[in-house]
Amino acid sequence: MNTRVGKYLGQAIATARQKAGLTQEELAAKIKIAPRTYQAYEAGDVLPRYITLFKIAKATGVSAPQLLAPMWDDWSKKE
Repeated sequence: MNTRVGKYLGQAIATARQKAGLTQEELAAKIKIAPRTYQAYEAGDVLPRYITLFKIAKATGVSAPQLLAPMWDDWSKKE
């Protein structure tokens, strides 16, 4: 995994969570994953599976494309 890509997605997820007024633990509980796993997503250490990304989007009130936009922007500049 390109670590920069993970960082972009992690930041987008963190921003969505904060705008939704949720803590990391609250969001992790809402989507039924371990808090440590969720923290790894925000840190950009691990990319979530697509279904998990959809759950994050739904729980935070944003669309999956909105979460992916920063990652897409970075990737498309290189191709």
